[in-house]
Amino acid sequence: MKKKILAALLAAAMTFAIAGCSDSNSGADTSVQDIKDKGELVVLTNAAFPPFEYMDGDQIKGVDIDIAQAIADKLGVKLTVTNMDFDPIVDYVKNGRGDLGIAGMTINDERKEAVDFSNEYITTTQYIIIPKDADETTFDPNGKVIGVQQGTTGDFVYASEEIEAKEVKRYKSAVDAVADLKAGRIECVIIDELPAKKLAEQNADAVKAYDPGYEPESYAIAMKKGSTELQTVVNEVLKEFADSGKLEESIVAHTSNAQ
Repeated sequence: MKKKILAALLAAAMTFAIAGCSDSNSGADTSVQDIKDKGELVVLTNAAFPPFEYMDGDQIKGVDIDIAQAIADKLGVKLTVTNMDFDPIVDYVKNGRGDLGIAGMTINDERKEAVDFSNEYITTTQYIIIPKDADETTFDPNGKVIGVQQGTTGDFVYASEEIEAKEVKRYKSAVDAVADLKAGRIECVIIDELPAKKLAEQNADAVKAYDPGYEPESYAIAMKKGSTELQTVVNEVLKEFADSGKLEESIVAHTSNAQ
């Protein structure tokens, strides 16, 4: 388990140089002071992406929530986590309806136009979930009905561009997509590695997940353009979380506990 977790942690070395410098001309950065004045850090997530964010009863838990709590603690404020659909999180952050978007989010050019990002903190890749009796060595997603979580890399890169799908069905969560896979309404699901493995484990009687060899990608935290002071704080916390071993500990714990 430890070797697998270490492989998932920053396969490319983290430099922790300040990333994504803002091109905003809106004036002085007041992001950190605004958060301290209201006494609350508002984090937007989609709690259907274990082990990074998931529901445990009526509580939102996960690796990203542990990181969010560490950021709130660094700022000396309480943490408020809002569970919502994944796709509009960037727009909400852009428009100031949340301080941070922390949801297993990959940086891409479209998102960079809307928000600033922290340093990358997890490196992952896309996996394919297929029926248990399918052969992963010969499975070809081309020409298949593919399920994806809307707005994810599996959606806008692989299912929409790299693969010639028969049909792409978009879901609010990978959990819903896997449910439809089990029901025979789709033929596979494309989602990030650790959520794919967790969902396959939770549904081992019906599905399995495999690595098709897609390109690696990395997660980062989204914030409003011009939030350079907040960006610095977030990057400091990410570095502290990784250097102390807490990031690895969090991934191991939530991989085990996510239901």
